[in-house]
Amino acid sequence: MKPTIRSLSFCLLACMFGLCFGTIGCGPDNNFLEGSISRRFAIEFDFVELRQQAENIAILYQNNVEYIEVGYEATNTVAELVFNELPAATQLGEWLDVTDKVEVNRYVIVMPEKYLISQDERPFPEINHAEAVLFELNEQQSETRVCGQFSIGFIDGSTLRGGFEGRL
Repeated sequence: MKPTIRSLSFCLLACMFGLCFGTIGCGPDNNFLEGSISRRFAIEFDFVELRQQAENIAILYQNNVEYIEVGYEATNTVAELVFNELPAATQLGEWLDVTDKVEVNRYVIVMPEKYLISQDERPFPEINHAEAVLFELNEQQSETRVCGQFSIGFIDGSTLRGGFEGRL
């Protein structure tokens, strides 16, 4: 192989590697939801909120809903993932089995005139297998920046994948 072709091949390979693996980790488009569960549930969202609850971290994928008839804007929780245990710092970047450490919920507004939010009557199916990876867990000036991804398989065969990034 001639040196210029070898250099070009190397450059092309490096670019492909960057495109394939460069999206792993934290980045500006890290907040996403996808999967076959979207055939049963709407999983479009407007924003992601992270909350710390004692030893748990909750990731809420939410959308804004406007109720014109009552002059009220509210937020539906499309998906809430509650991780009951965070991985150790030594496990950052590793996919971990979190099947017994995660809950997935949905919340909808049932009576906008009374600002009543309830868990969705059609919950997600039971979790068959779940994995998660945290790419970053950095404390900065009383805030912790967290980003990662997850993959969930439900017992009915449907899937939910997502990414998140935010501050606690």
